[in-house]
Amino acid sequence: MVNGPGRERFLPILARTRSIQHSVGPVAYDCVKLIFVRHGSAILFSEFGEQPATTGDVVLVGARTLCGSEPDGSITVTTLYLDRDCM
Repeated sequence: MVNGPGRERFLPILARTRSIQHSVGPVAYDCVKLIFVRHGSAILFSEFGEQPATTGDVVLVGARTLCGSEPDGSITVTTLYLDRDCM
């Protein structure tokens, strides 16, 4: 089950696009996330340190890994939430 935003019913893959203007505190999900940066940039922070992300980057976040971000102005991302059991 993908336990992502809103804890939707069972979906092996869920895609969401959103624009973010404010910091997002560290959150962990039960699924793997692929984050495609479509516009803008941000600093991503996790238990593994800080990394910049900018337009064209793809970020892989493992299941149960805390990850947050601090956008530089705003950032638009498309995130795929992938159920580990269906991968």
